[in-house]
Amino acid sequence: MKVEDEVLRCAECNCESMQPYQVDVFNRAGEDNDKGLHVTIADQVITQDDDVSRDAGNPSKRRSGVKLLFRCERCNALTAIVLVHHKGQTLICRHSVAETPQNGS
Repeated sequence: MKVEDEVLRCAECNCESMQPYQVDVFNRAGEDNDKGLHVTIADQVITQDDDVSRDAGNPSKRRSGVKLLFRCERCNALTAIVLVHHKGQTLICRHSVAETPQNGS
């Protein structure tokens, strides 16, 4: 695996000053299963439930996924970095988040 030295930038304003905001881990009980373990860490609180569906915020349609949220220090927008397993590959994607998530989402 090759790791490049890259700086995370805001998906809205391209600012380099980003603060970690929330982490979500979605661990499916099996492929295409909407049940499993969903753990959220935000605001010094850890929550968990068994909803690992797309509606719960899982970035993967069929498998497990990880979502890291960062808040921009300039424009206050949220940017997500997601890890998704798809057809044998693990994809890393960056995108803006339209609204502020709550614990467990």
